[in-house]
Amino acid sequence: MAFQRVLFIGATGNLGAPVAAQMLRAGYRVRALVRDPARAAADPRLAGAELVPGDVLDRASVAAAMQGCGAAYSNLSGASFELADSTEYRGIRTLCELAREQQLAWLGSISGAGDLAAANQLRPLAVKAACERAVAESGVPWTLFKPSHFFESLPMFVRAGRIAIPGRQPHRYHYLAAQDYARVVVAAMADSGCHHRRLTLHGPEVLTMAEALAIFRDARYPGARVGTMPLWLMRLLGRVSGNTELARVAELFATFQAHGDDGIASELPAGFPALTTTSRASPSSTCWSRRASSRAPW
Repeated sequence: MAFQRVLFIGATGNLGAPVAAQMLRAGYRVRALVRDPARAAADPRLAGAELVPGDVLDRASVAAAMQGCGAAYSNLSGASFELADSTEYRGIRTLCELAREQQLAWLGSISGAGDLAAANQLRPLAVKAACERAVAESGVPWTLFKPSHFFESLPMFVRAGRIAIPGRQPHRYHYLAAQDYARVVVAAMADSGCHHRRLTLHGPEVLTMAEALAIFRDARYPGARVGTMPLWLMRLLGRVSGNTELARVAELFATFQAHGDDGIASELPAGFPALTTTSRASPSSTCWSRRASSRAPW
């Protein structure tokens, strides 16, 4: 292990926390930059992490948190699809500049599957593509992780016991679990063969959003109907109500509607963890949904 301490940006979400927990299990010392350390401390997945108050948009706090770290990992996402206003892009750019200044041994970041640069007329993908360029041009060893859709996104479609998909979503996705993704990230950190690479990560099954949600529904909300909500209606409601989040979700799902899970999964080194949450009898989505139904409510 060429480095021991990792600066972690974005450790408090449903995708970031499993990665931080896996790093801790692997023996890394995780320093998580968080806006609210007290709230982060309540998450048992972050037990053992050093929680440092700060904001990724505050260069001084990021620079201070990076002191003594040999690597950094970003699980950032942003609410704005305007590049100049994007927390994700501005945060990644700052992280890359400081990684170069402090000569980190490795920099990793989550991105998204597919050729993002080829579809950069879609604003959410243009932001992701710009983040990828910043990481690849950082001047330090880097890895970009490009996963397909996560099973962990499925509970977000549920509101008041009803399941609704924004827009018409015809594409099939290689759904994967955050825990499996976390194992691959930690394995790639220590493997120089994964440095200076974009790793496209696919789960074992190919499902539409409706198919994945039907499996989740059967495990967690039996009898609930999986319906759709037109994107034009979401945009209209967003404008009338001034709900910018609704407008943002409509734009994001318009992007999903136009841009599928293309590309071929990267070949990972021998001995890497498998991207499959499964049992012999159950496909991975069913297995994940059953496990999710036994945990605390979302």
